[in-house]
Amino acid sequence: MRRLADAVALELAEANFKPDLIQGHKLTVEGPLARHLSNRLGVPFTLTLQGNTDQKLMTLRPDRLPMIRQVWREASAIMAFAPWTAEWCAARLGQPRLPVAIVPCLLGHDAILPPTPGEMLVRTAFHLDFWRNKNVPALLAAISRLARQFPSLRLEIAGGGSPDAIAAIQRKIAKRGLEERVSLAGPIAPAEIQAWFNQAAVFALPSRRESFGMVFAEALLAGTPVIYPRGAAIDGFFPGKAFARAVAADDPEEFSQVLSAMLTNQALTKLALATAQQRGELDSFRRLKALSRYSSFLTGALP
Repeated sequence: MRRLADAVALELAEANFKPDLIQGHKLTVEGPLARHLSNRLGVPFTLTLQGNTDQKLMTLRPDRLPMIRQVWREASAIMAFAPWTAEWCAARLGQPRLPVAIVPCLLGHDAILPPTPGEMLVRTAFHLDFWRNKNVPALLAAISRLARQFPSLRLEIAGGGSPDAIAAIQRKIAKRGLEERVSLAGPIAPAEIQAWFNQAAVFALPSRRESFGMVFAEALLAGTPVIYPRGAAIDGFFPGKAFARAVAADDPEEFSQVLSAMLTNQALTKLALATAQQRGELDSFRRLKALSRYSSFLTGALP
């Protein structure tokens, strides 16, 4: 990263350009580069906390923590996609100079759709090649457990993927005898995904790792309550809210219990979500609001 910083500094000098601010896209990857370049140019640097990558690298390479802690402490400002990321990093690196700004990812589609009455239908969406991380076995286990309680319960999985991934998921479905309850919907066009979410009782995705997960935000804006992994994704945005429930990715029983409660109380849960939409509690996920926060973050980091 020092060599790369030197090369970037040389290119900037040749172009006769000196930036006012440097932003490191990930704390553990571009963070050291941003710090080295900052020292070379004499300008401040900021950091972005994405979550998944930083979490993995700090866990797998504890020998790098002293260097990462130095980057963390010297940054003029830090932003995170979600509250859980800031809390996780602060617990390991100490408190930064200033409170971490929370700036969600920009969504491709951020229309607000009022919740509608739905069937006993659970929907989820992801690239099927990542089915292991997205915890397909936990999804299928929950549907199997709740089949007797909800005779009409169905699960639809949207997303494209390789033939091998599709075949692997289909084998998992067949092994549990869920062919009549679980189906692969294939890719859904981005412009249609929110309308597709809106018809479901619940959007559920208990991923093992998730930095932010734009689908959770898109589903909430689309009027669909969500179940997300605790300590990941959108954790920290809606504490105590009935329409956004966290579960432990490695606890199938908890996931089944939460899914059962949300299906049973679908009307009340969607009413709570509609109220939150009307009060603007989800506006932080919308593009204009997120861009405004990002602009304020950059402006505040300038000397």
